[in-house]
Amino acid sequence: MKPSSFQRKSNPMESIPGCYKSSYTHHILTSTGVPQLDFLIGGGMPIGTLLVIEEDYAGSYAKLLTKYFLAEGVYNGHSTCFSTLQQNPRSIIQNLPSLEEKEEKSMEKSATDSKEQLNIAWRYANKTLESSDLGGAKGRSFNLNIPIPSDTLEKADIEAVSIDDQEEKKTTQLLKKFHQTCKTKEFLINPGTQIKKSNLIRLGVLSLGDILWGEDITSISTFLLAFRALLRNCMGVGIVTLPSSIHEKEGGVNNMISSIGDFVINLTAFDAQENVSPVYKDYHGIIKVKRIASLGVLTPPPHLLKDDNELVFKSRRTKFEIEKFHLPPDLSVTASRDQKDPKVKKNIDF
Repeated sequence: MKPSSFQRKSNPMESIPGCYKSSYTHHILTSTGVPQLDFLIGGGMPIGTLLVIEEDYAGSYAKLLTKYFLAEGVYNGHSTCFSTLQQNPRSIIQNLPSLEEKEEKSMEKSATDSKEQLNIAWRYANKTLESSDLGGAKGRSFNLNIPIPSDTLEKADIEAVSIDDQEEKKTTQLLKKFHQTCKTKEFLINPGTQIKKSNLIRLGVLSLGDILWGEDITSISTFLLAFRALLRNCMGVGIVTLPSSIHEKEGGVNNMISSIGDFVINLTAFDAQENVSPVYKDYHGIIKVKRIASLGVLTPPPHLLKDDNELVFKSRRTKFEIEKFHLPPDLSVTASRDQKDPKVKKNIDF
């Protein structure tokens, strides 16, 4: 019997460093830089999509996620273009976290084993343990204390976009520079032509629409729509963070922004709240996935929609961890026993 001559038609985008095929659709994905966030949105970001992050009050954790996004691009050899008005964008690039070397996890494993062997209250003995793991253990870990070496940044194709004080709107200037960069570096896709580019571009904007931009909601929304359209027509992915002054406004602004981003993530940090419940003492905030893209399919993966567990995050030196939040069991004796007075007699009629 002759072997079949059938050969699987490969997608040229699969050969791009840092890209892989989706388990749910035919799209090619790339990582956000946080493996557990990749898991929450279906495995990663499809090429040509936009991630919108609604910042925490201080914006520190949104900035951290942006750094992970950019650092992931540097280590994959992706072209990167980044802008912000909060500070010099070059200073953020120079402080991107470096790649953490793989370490032995014997201490962590032994600690986990010891926790599973603890004796719990009698009424929980027959219940299964709920896992807070979101997967994504195979992703990269970055060390926040050690920035990427300067020689690595010099070799990387990374550009810090500065915006001048001109009569033209700042969002319009930025969009033109993004488009010009994609065109010059040949990341734009022409309809009907075969994709020849074997690389990816990452575009990012930090704190879009804060007081330094001096633009209204309409201008910000217009920029987001145009930015998403640019990404649809180029070999790239984008990230935009919006300050709380934008996404917390009333009047349907939240819904409007949520309909523009392919993925929308909301961050709430506990450091900005006066009264925080003690059950959150081991975490830094709450993260909500408000929108998941359904490109080429009717709905996102069902298991991502039916999970109603609250998600919490904590920032460690080498990892940004996201977990499903579960209340600790009540181990008090009084709560687990039915308080009965033996002197009280009960009449039971059948």
